[in-house]
Formats: sequence, C-alpha cells, structure tokens
Amino acid sequence: MIAEGSTVLFWVVYLLWISRNCVWFIWFICAINVFAFIGTIFVYESPRYLFGMEKYDEARNILTKYAKINGIKNYRPITFIEE
Repeated sequence: MIAEGSTVLFWVVYLLWISRNCVWFIWFICAINVFAFIGTIFVYESPRYLFGMEKYDEARNILTKYAKINGIKNYRPITFIEE
C-alpha cells in the first residue's frame, strides 16, 4: 500500500513539475477510470461468495443469468440446503 502511494506521488511530481506535459496523460487516466466505473455496474456478484454469505436466492438468480448468457436452454438451478 505504501509502494502504491509513493508510485502515484512520483508520477504526479514527475508529470506536473518535471515533464510539464501531463494534460493528455491525465485525460487518458480519467477516461480509463470512467470506463472501469461504468463496467462495474454490469458485473455480477460471485455465486460462490453469495452462497458463503447464505444468500441462496441471489446465488440462484446469478447462476440462472450466467446460464442464459452462455446459451444454456432449460436450465434449472440447483436447490441449496437452507438451514
């Protein structure tokens, strides 16, 4: 964590005060971050994690969505043992 922070500080110091040509680099990095943020909206939670957290219905729904995306017809989700 310290190495990541020091790396970011190094690049900020280099691009702002040494290179003085960082405008396009900063716009590029901002665009990548926006793309990653929008991408996180479409990522489903892991069924394995949901099963571990005892959220069986959500895990079943995610498995059904995965089957539909992969083109599996007549998919019946497994029945989890609920305590």
